[in-house]
Amino acid sequence: MDVSEEFFVVRADVLPSQRQGHKAKMYQAWVIVSRTNNYVLTGNCTCMAGLGSCCSHAAAILCKVELYVRMGRTAQPAVTSEECLWKKTNKEVHPARLSDINFQRLSKGKLAPAPAKVKAAPAEVKMFSSNARGTSSRHKGSDHDTDTASETEQAEDLEELPEPLTALFEPTLNPAGIAAKCEEAYLNIKRHINPEQCKRLEQKTKQQANCQDWHTHREGRITSTTFHSVCTGNGDSISQSTLKKIMRYDAADLQVPAVVWGREQEEKARECYTKEVKKTHQNVKVTLCGFVVCSGEPHLGASPDARVVCDCCGEGVVEIKSPYKYRYGLLGVTVSNDFCLDHNYDLKKTHPYYYQVQLHMYVCNVQYCDFIVWTTPEMFMSRIPRDEQLLLKALPVAKQCHLSCVLPEVLTRSQDPALKPPVSCYTCSMPEVGKMIKCKMCNHTFHYQCIQVKRRLKNWHCSLCR
Repeated sequence: MDVSEEFFVVRADVLPSQRQGHKAKMYQAWVIVSRTNNYVLTGNCTCMAGLGSCCSHAAAILCKVELYVRMGRTAQPAVTSEECLWKKTNKEVHPARLSDINFQRLSKGKLAPAPAKVKAAPAEVKMFSSNARGTSSRHKGSDHDTDTASETEQAEDLEELPEPLTALFEPTLNPAGIAAKCEEAYLNIKRHINPEQCKRLEQKTKQQANCQDWHTHREGRITSTTFHSVCTGNGDSISQSTLKKIMRYDAADLQVPAVVWGREQEEKARECYTKEVKKTHQNVKVTLCGFVVCSGEPHLGASPDARVVCDCCGEGVVEIKSPYKYRYGLLGVTVSNDFCLDHNYDLKKTHPYYYQVQLHMYVCNVQYCDFIVWTTPEMFMSRIPRDEQLLLKALPVAKQCHLSCVLPEVLTRSQDPALKPPVSCYTCSMPEVGKMIKCKMCNHTFHYQCIQVKRRLKNWHCSLCR
């Protein structure tokens, strides 16, 4: 395939979707795709509908290509295109005595003799029969097949957890009267969630980011990481970026250096913290914590890094921060305006981390949070008490924001990029590729090259709206 050509052909043999007996034959289908503009020019097949360029066999090729790209299979070469690995010789041969080397060759078809059948003694048969009669009486009341027991247990496990907020999505919901619908949905959430379900959810999600339920139940809830962004507003509106974080439309990249560093250092910081608190506290126990949902206010959730309990202080939570910027020490942090600690090494009350630990304490119903800043040479620890005045002001704002901004999006998912139709250029009708600009008047989108612009213009209007 010449990479300089504009179009390239993808061909494949496709199996018919309906069985045709032992004489079934493969259909030969192909599609022609534009390399530069990323669109399908045409597609044909040897089936009866193939000449109309609309058969499902040609579409199956595109689905297969999309699947391989999404799964990353394009970067993996076929086994037959690589060096033979199953007959690879061993270059490291160690000498041995002739008496220790086995020169025998295995003969095909010769198997080891089967063990002789042993008959059970009459006394053993009598004992087994009596035991079997005793066990059958215990299951006398059950007429169901025991093979379905595992499926029943799995169904019970699913019922033990609260229903995720994403289950409230209604594709055909009428936008009229959305406020009343949100009030009704919120009351239904509170009615169908109980403390036992929340407790089981916390136990099941202790692996946090490595657990799928942890991600699922965070969607649509105001968590500790978004608590500051929500509460600094008036409750009637939030930014699009905050809404996307709450709905988890823009999944964070977990492979950036800062995130990888924090994930790798968390266990070390937790162990170091445990050793330190055991020096001054009695009967200390530090355990992992999953995703905690407040059953009384199910729109709130928190994921502390650990729970701590001791005889002298009672129960609390732990929040660990491993700043990548200061991984080699905290020198100079007191003069940094964006760092979470002030010149006295106290957590700033206006910082998002302060709001984060306050929601930790409220959702987990504890009175203190040990805030840890971990670096390679040192560890800083500060005990943050529960701030009732801040919670008294922030919690009503968070609830109002959830009812007026978050729940409408949970019900409609109007901002979900996966549900939006693909953007195309209004001039050439080609799909979105490269840089594009939107008209402020009609909201039509155009390619830069179609309207002959080189940079984004503020308050730009297309030729039809000027």
